[in-house]
Amino acid sequence: MRPISAARPSRRGALAALMAGLVLLGACSRTAAPPAVTRLPLYTGQEPKRKVVLTFPSSQQAGFINVDREIYATVSMVAQAKQVLLALMAGPQADEPGAAACFGPQAAFLEVYLDGKGLAVVDLPSATVQAMPGGTSAEVATLYCLVRTLSADIPQVSRVQVLVDGQAAESLRGHVDLLDPLVLSDF
Repeated sequence: MRPISAARPSRRGALAALMAGLVLLGACSRTAAPPAVTRLPLYTGQEPKRKVVLTFPSSQQAGFINVDREIYATVSMVAQAKQVLLALMAGPQADEPGAAACFGPQAAFLEVYLDGKGLAVVDLPSATVQAMPGGTSAEVATLYCLVRTLSADIPQVSRVQVLVDGQAAESLRGHVDLLDPLVLSDF
């Protein structure tokens, strides 16, 4: 776990460049009147399914528990990452009594991006962040579950950058430095 410390210029510069590129890409593709936002379904239901492993905090002892689930094996790895994230945010199912939720109720994400070089960018709305349990342990557990699950289930992902409302965030709840992408060895 990386505690929050004085921000290094290289961290902010790299993240600012990434965000500027995403904004520029969006601005260049706009016409005079922006089209209505239409979200395509993540899967058709005709795709084969594949097993994924979600990581949750243990509800019965210190540590974490892995839970097997299935998602649709879509051609789009972004769609697969979104399915995994939706399942993680929904929390454990009734037949998974040893697992505890790592996100608050009604958790959602704004967007997920994969850069093709190992980085997943997860953009959370501030409402999801505010509904998260407070405290250092809860913040570390949520971020560990997020990084562990995406790294394990999406082959291209080895680092996870968390944004809040499309912006770089120093932390979610004041405890863990989010200015650089997170990797499993951070925990």
